[in-house]
Amino acid sequence: MKKIWILVTTVILLLSTIIFILPKTHSVVVSSAPYETYTIGPEGDLVQTQTAYEPAGILSFNDTLLNPDDMFIKDDLIYIADTGNKRIVRIDLDGNIEVLITNLGEPTGVHVDDNNYIYVADRGLRVVQIYDDNLNLLNNIDRPSEPIFGLNAPFVPLKVSSGPRGVIYVTGEGSVSGVMQFNRYGEFLGYLATNPTNKSFYRQILEFFNQDLAPITPVSPHNLAIDEKGSIFTTSKTSMMPVKKYNIASRIVLSPDYYGKTFPSAVFVNDFGNIYVVSENGLIHEYDTTGNLLFVFGEEDATNEILGVFSGAQDIVVDSNYNIIILDRGRGQLQLLERSEFTARVHDGLRSLNQGLYNVAEWEDILRMNSVFALANSVIARTYYRTADYETALDYYMIAQDRAGYSDAFWQVRNNFLQQYLGMFLSIGLALGFLYFVLKALDKKYAIYQPLRNTQAKLDEVKII
Repeated sequence: MKKIWILVTTVILLLSTIIFILPKTHSVVVSSAPYETYTIGPEGDLVQTQTAYEPAGILSFNDTLLNPDDMFIKDDLIYIADTGNKRIVRIDLDGNIEVLITNLGEPTGVHVDDNNYIYVADRGLRVVQIYDDNLNLLNNIDRPSEPIFGLNAPFVPLKVSSGPRGVIYVTGEGSVSGVMQFNRYGEFLGYLATNPTNKSFYRQILEFFNQDLAPITPVSPHNLAIDEKGSIFTTSKTSMMPVKKYNIASRIVLSPDYYGKTFPSAVFVNDFGNIYVVSENGLIHEYDTTGNLLFVFGEEDATNEILGVFSGAQDIVVDSNYNIIILDRGRGQLQLLERSEFTARVHDGLRSLNQGLYNVAEWEDILRMNSVFALANSVIARTYYRTADYETALDYYMIAQDRAGYSDAFWQVRNNFLQQYLGMFLSIGLALGFLYFVLKALDKKYAIYQPLRNTQAKLDEVKII
């Protein structure tokens, strides 16, 4: 008996040890990156995932950047507002640098349009300059004189971009009315993308009782990006919706969750709609086109120079291979972060999705690499939903904790059930109703239920002690 007890105890201890050391189903591969990468898990909270981007090096070139403030990428050529050196430079991915424009005041924004025209927002000179592809100065946009600009409104350009139909967009220091719009000739068109204001509960009570209060001044947009459809993305130094997407009617259509402890510095949109945001402390967010968080990662270290860690992340762009490039203002560097295989799989799936192609195999591969990647479960559920396999969709929506999708799929399952069996239920109901009236008529004529009534009467006479 003692030997059996020892054997049982040993087996239990071995099983406990095995269970303890086995990895959980959502465990991920630890990488050599100096930061951890997180994504949204099934419960809607952040969970650690595979490294989305690995530090790949610093782009070396034979020159020095001094407090660079902005950059723009076109055809894998990087245009940089080299603020401290008062110039605009262009660098290719091989590190070849070319000085384009000099003798500026304090260039804080640079943009290049489809015609290779260069736009420079100069905070020092308080002007937006436009150069053609031969670097000839075409136009200076100074402070607008139109009354709609505002009598006391400042004009201190920070960032500049252009969109469809040649419209020029400018953010400015103290531009509380929003992003300034100009036509291709430099004429002021108006404001858009005004930041909403946040009223405290106490202020709302005072306003309810008609108290005279000073108006709340909105925060001015800081940085911006324009996607291929002309939608405007802004970052602002505010805790309420620091990253926003506006439509052409200046309405907020998207404000993704932001996890940075400091304000966002810049926003970038790639060719299939993914949104990239970098914060002042080097935290990088990547979202899909509908604002679902894909990855968040990054670190800041102003003292130690570590690859993949920043001293002052100022801007973010993505090259043609979907690798991330970070402009480090503190060190005057361009750091490259290379896309991982897992991220490439996610991008392929999103690209197919944006084209209306629902490929379950792509997303099942992603789930095999990371079983808690919530977006993959949602996409697979959506795919089965579109093919009318609502019960399978229901299972995947449950795993993804997608309440809206689960509700839709559940309604369809219930609807299918009713459509399949409603006729049968009605037939049974009608048959039972008909049988009831037939038996009632027979009982009235032949007293077929009389034996039952007699039995019931005898039972009623029995006294229960």
